[in-house]
Amino acid sequence: MTDPTDGSWMYDVFAYPKNDLELGVDKEYVGNTGTTADGNVLKWEISASIPEGIEVDASGSTGDAELIFTDPLDYRLAYQTGTITGVYTDAAGVESALDLSTDGGTTGDYTLTLTSSADTNSNTIQVMTIEFTEAGLKKLAAAKAVTGTGTPKVIFNFDTKDVMENSVNVGYIDNKILLDYTNSAGYVYDQTNDKDDTDLYGIKIAKTNVNKEALAGAAFKIYTKLDGSGAVDLTSVLTNPNTTTDWTVTTGSDGFGYIYGLVEGTYYLVETAAPSGYNLLSSPITVVVNSTTADVTTYLTDVNVTNVKGFTLPITGGTGTILFTVAGLILIAAAGVFLVAYKKKKVNLKADV
Repeated sequence: MTDPTDGSWMYDVFAYPKNDLELGVDKEYVGNTGTTADGNVLKWEISASIPEGIEVDASGSTGDAELIFTDPLDYRLAYQTGTITGVYTDAAGVESALDLSTDGGTTGDYTLTLTSSADTNSNTIQVMTIEFTEAGLKKLAAAKAVTGTGTPKVIFNFDTKDVMENSVNVGYIDNKILLDYTNSAGYVYDQTNDKDDTDLYGIKIAKTNVNKEALAGAAFKIYTKLDGSGAVDLTSVLTNPNTTTDWTVTTGSDGFGYIYGLVEGTYYLVETAAPSGYNLLSSPITVVVNSTTADVTTYLTDVNVTNVKGFTLPITGGTGTILFTVAGLILIAAAGVFLVAYKKKKVNLKADV
């Protein structure tokens, strides 16, 4: 056949029946590690079989070959910078790393591009595009040529984050991956896709006194683990995705405080500041968050927390100091009066004798 670019004869012609090509693209929600700053980070993995038809010619070129992953992230998610990693495997099961290009594709095995778009509901979304470079395609071609019983694959892992203070960050998350492939001869295959989903939940804290009156100003930190003694593991405190500080939620005038963007799991709330005049809680509150504990419409798990009033300890220098001091002085005076009266009585008894 003739070369469509210059009309010359092509003697080596490759035919790739469309129905025989198995790209096997797959996207999976990996989960959440529950470690520092990861309580509100969702981890994803995308993979695909290395396709037939990526060839390296005598000049070292892969021709028209292209392999591109496109991930239009859910509007509540954003790619967490620096978290993407890539590997590929051959049929013998040997895994090798793929290098992210930092210069737009001149070097490295793949490029990562982030752009803004809009979903069907006009929400602004972030679109991730992962495209193999010439160097990366050559590695895939070499892996495909290795003999073995396994399936040569390319695999990427990356993290996305959500905002725990944003009330939209609850509900069903549907995350799709799209794969476009063109072989070295220029044949464009139909786009393939896959998706995986998970749910985001939240915690609604209702802070009251014993009379069920709303209490404002109660502050809580949220942790994901306990240590061996049953206290919270301080290294597991969640952090605000917009800063590097520990996540703290404070109840408002209505007594409510909200934490959003949580995956299923067990969390521990620690009160770090009690409302004025009330005692601080002495132990963490265990909160199980899942499809059973959460409201089916709001995806929120309710937590009712009651504070009781008490004396301010003397060390704080509050009104409790005066109360303790006055009580002590009264006891000392009473003891002195009793002692004087006792001695006088004893002297009078001796005089009578």
